[in-house]
Amino acid sequence: MRRVMSMMIVMVALTVFGAATVRAEGDKPVDKEKLSAAMELLKVTQLDRTLEKLIVNNVNFQIRQKPMLAPYKKVMLKFFRKYMSWDSLKDEIAAIYVEKFTTDELKEITAFYKTPAGQKLALMAPELSKCGAELGAQKVQAHITELKTMIAAEAARISNENGAGSEK
Repeated sequence: MRRVMSMMIVMVALTVFGAATVRAEGDKPVDKEKLSAAMELLKVTQLDRTLEKLIVNNVNFQIRQKPMLAPYKKVMLKFFRKYMSWDSLKDEIAAIYVEKFTTDELKEITAFYKTPAGQKLALMAPELSKCGAELGAQKVQAHITELKTMIAAEAARISNENGAGSEK
């Protein structure tokens, strides 16, 4: 039972936050102006607040999907706050922005997020993400029988291929 719960928690962690990794830049010199522009963008978008909301929303979503995780909510929140919080991720997130955008692009994006519409988008991001995740889950659930049928058919095809191959 413990092993099953451990596997479920790992699956939830991967599902909730993805299994993406951040590529280290090694000894590449850091462009301080670009890094500063990236950090300013993250500050203006209130990513610290957004990450906290995403953690809470995603844990709550997973518990709604798998109610047997409810007793572990505090543990899950503690874990994700430790590893997925602003303090834990800000340097790596800034590095991603530095890699993906020019200094001028970062400044232009920041200028947008300083507008009322940009601030609203920044504040609504967790809610939009939550709505998107719920919509996706609803769509999958509505068609889960079709997926199961497709998987069963593919398993049968693979089994037949392997069976035919072992007779040779």
